[in-house]
Amino acid sequence: MNDDVRGLFNHGEDVVLGRNKSGTMVLTVDNNDVKYKIKYNPNDPDHVRVMEKVKRGDISQSSFAFTVKDDKWETRNGKDHRTVLKIKKWYDVSPVTYPAYANTSVAARSLDKVKKENIDHKKDLAEL
Repeated sequence: MNDDVRGLFNHGEDVVLGRNKSGTMVLTVDNNDVKYKIKYNPNDPDHVRVMEKVKRGDISQSSFAFTVKDDKWETRNGKDHRTVLKIKKWYDVSPVTYPAYANTSVAARSLDKVKKENIDHKKDLAEL
């Protein structure tokens, strides 16, 4: 992924949670799935605020901002359906209040796993 993709809350440019170019977010895209992981920072009030909403279940879905290079349209049961075949450019991925597609999700990982990753990350930084 060469695009400089941000992890934003509700697509808000003022609430940057992570970014793939800085290493604070990992974005993976395959034929059927888009997945992202944002490195949690307990010292960032935006992270704490969003994480609490996710843990309570108030924020439970995701949305994605991108431009399309190639797509296919078809009519099924009287309704138009679009299949995105190729992304031109990724802009952001966002945990959101109102997703465009209902079958998206966002979830918090366990605190123990986050703590272990933070310890491992600090160890890695100390070895540089």
